[in-house]
Amino acid sequence: MAIALLALRGEGLISAALVLDIALHFGDGTVNIHNPSERSREEYVQQVGHILSGVQVDLIGISAGFDNHIDDWGGLLETEDYFAIGTMVHQTSRASGGGCFTP
Repeated sequence: MAIALLALRGEGLISAALVLDIALHFGDGTVNIHNPSERSREEYVQQVGHILSGVQVDLIGISAGFDNHIDDWGGLLETEDYFAIGTMVHQTSRASGGGCFTP
């Protein structure tokens, strides 16, 4: 993720980006960026909304691990929570005139 964003910035294609890491496990260098850590579904989704509120960036990179799903080892998020998060990311990227991607 970080390498892709640095390459895009180096090529002059972006000047500002936000990384949202919604994977349960981490270790790819994004843990210190935006990694929600709430323990309830509602608070987790609200925290994502708070992170995205008012963001003005060229690109939102989302590390979209699904290991936090209710049927996986994280056991926290329902399928509709991922849909809500994706919708928020899409709306935020559109509102700031940018885009979004997941590696």
